[in-house]
Amino acid sequence: MKERKWPGDPKCSFCDNIESSRHLFFTYPVAKVVWRCVGMVL
Repeated sequence: MKERKWPGDPKCSFCDNIESSRHLFFTYPVAKVVWRCVGMVL
């Protein structure tokens, strides 16, 4: 969001880390659980 010049808070609403695509898809705790589930299914 910061790269798109969004004037809001750059921190994640849930965990206070800086929001980024890496955070959203890989380092956010919920994303880790989702990826583990996907790995188990595949």
